[in-house]
Amino acid sequence: MNFQEVIMSEEPSSILSHVSLGTNDFEHATDFYDAVLGTFGIGRFMEHPGAVAYGHAFPEFWVQTPIDGKPPALPMAVMSPFSPVPAPK
Repeated sequence: MNFQEVIMSEEPSSILSHVSLGTNDFEHATDFYDAVLGTFGIGRFMEHPGAVAYGHAFPEFWVQTPIDGKPPALPMAVMSPFSPVPAPK
């Protein structure tokens, strides 16, 4: 099942789409999360320049550089967008 199928399925899912953390030390941050999340069997799911997503079935946790090049600051430093989840039947 891909990301879109998970989001639009009628099976119970999380109300959170993903969690996103900003960093200005991208290489060290991704090395850290590769090692830590790898111990739980969680690997890189998707990669873009300056951004890496981790997850099992879809990108649940993102580490990325701020798009404006400035130090991470709220609200960019941590972002937890909600995901549309169908109501239980």
